[in-house]
Amino acid sequence: MKALIFDGGVVQIEPKEFEIHSDWQWVDCDDTVKVSWKYDGTNFTDPDTRTDAEIAEEELNRLRSKRNIRLEQSDWTQIPDCSLSSKQKTDWATYRTELRDITKTYQSMYVEEFKWPTKPE
Repeated sequence: MKALIFDGGVVQIEPKEFEIHSDWQWVDCDDTVKVSWKYDGTNFTDPDTRTDAEIAEEELNRLRSKRNIRLEQSDWTQIPDCSLSSKQKTDWATYRTELRDITKTYQSMYVEEFKWPTKPE
């Protein structure tokens, strides 16, 4: 892999280099290097100094925010005088319970296997 370096930082990762301006530079790197990492002329470093626990907490907070939007968008289904059938109300209530339970069981919202509950029709 090749890291495109500008002003001491990784701005792009490519499998092979291509022609660039003389202010920029290509440097060999492994698959762990990411865009936004720093390069000091010898070593790559991740500027993110958060602990794994801090990253996990931020990820959980992002998940809650996205989940809360879905809950707010479906609040109308729980109003007693809405025009849904009894089965539809039950389906929506189940969906909303599944949304609330996501934070108890999730591993990571970025894992490929993460799936949001299916919204009823």
